[in-house]
Amino acid sequence: MRTPPPPTAPLAIHLAPNASTLLCMPAGSTLRLASGSLAIHAGPLILGQVIAAQQPTGVLNAHGEWTAPAHPSATWLRVSNCAPTPAAAWLVEAPATAGISETAWNALRGWWSQWHHAGSHAGHAKRWWPFNAAGSR
Repeated sequence: MRTPPPPTAPLAIHLAPNASTLLCMPAGSTLRLASGSLAIHAGPLILGQVIAAQQPTGVLNAHGEWTAPAHPSATWLRVSNCAPTPAAAWLVEAPATAGISETAWNALRGWWSQWHHAGSHAGHAKRWWPFNAAGSR
């Protein structure tokens, strides 16, 4: 079983004064402000545009952070520079988590190592299944 891939390198975002961009934030990722001030607009997406009120959902100032929720799988944001100076930020992905197949594989490997260890040192026959339904071979 392969291990989850490492998170990708942070994405640098540079915005000129009064400029905005549309971001797709993966679940659990973080937008970190390096300089400037950013207004975050979240809302439903129609034809590639975030439909939101004129008031921002939040404002990042002085090295602030905004973390996307773990569910849904992605969040669309419109990020606007609300300062008269350029703004810079980093989009950092959350570390990958183990999926269901990897979790099951790790559980099976753990059972196998316990079974192998118990049979080699106990001096009795090993059972072939972790359940009582199957007898010893």
